[in-house]
Amino acid sequence: LIATEANLKFVCCCLLKNTKKFAQARKAMSLNRKALEMCLEKYGDEHLDTLECRHNIVVAYLRQRSFTEAVEFGDECFKLRIKVLGEEHIKTLQSMAALCDGFNGLEEYSKAVNLIRDCLRLQTKVLLEEHPETIASMAKLARTLACKSPRASKEEILQLYKNSYALSVRVNGEDHPQTLDILFSFWWFRKGHTKMLRKWITGIRKQNPGHALLRLYYCFLFDVIYYFVTLIVLHIERAIRLGDA
Repeated sequence: LIATEANLKFVCCCLLKNTKKFAQARKAMSLNRKALEMCLEKYGDEHLDTLECRHNIVVAYLRQRSFTEAVEFGDECFKLRIKVLGEEHIKTLQSMAALCDGFNGLEEYSKAVNLIRDCLRLQTKVLLEEHPETIASMAKLARTLACKSPRASKEEILQLYKNSYALSVRVNGEDHPQTLDILFSFWWFRKGHTKMLRKWITGIRKQNPGHALLRLYYCFLFDVIYYFVTLIVLHIERAIRLGDA
């Protein structure tokens, strides 16, 4: 039983870490459920291995964009880890960050902001500011605030992006995927800053030239759709006003 369970957990972790593909996430989900059943039977609900399997299932749900299930399962895992490990344990903080991703996926930004603020505060205390997970939470808070209230929180968002980008450059280097992701989000929030865009394209080309073009294509497509939807809404509002007159 122990060997089989260990093998299952190892395969699940490899699948989740090495790919974000939907099919692989489904495979990881199936294997993790088997591992969870074995852990529950052998160790019970609060064993560390059982909690790890629960967290992996949450990650698999997020990869499949099944955000409702991710939040339900993630909340249960988060509470169990607080009970067993305490609020400041690194595994508890990982569950907190995953739960925030679920709330973001459901567009429940108020819940996500409150949660990620707590997560960032605890990560800064426990892991320190230059840890990759702390940097990731800093950038995640900026993205979440940008979705929730971009105008009201503009100064805070800009400061969070500047800090997380500077820390990532110092810790990871300019061409690291985490640094480039933060840079792209920063540029997306401050559209029109061509220097920032050129720096991102230079870095991403070193890793995957096709990915840079594809991502820019989707951004352009989003802008076009947003422009036409805005025009349609304005025409409808104008027609309603003329009709009332």
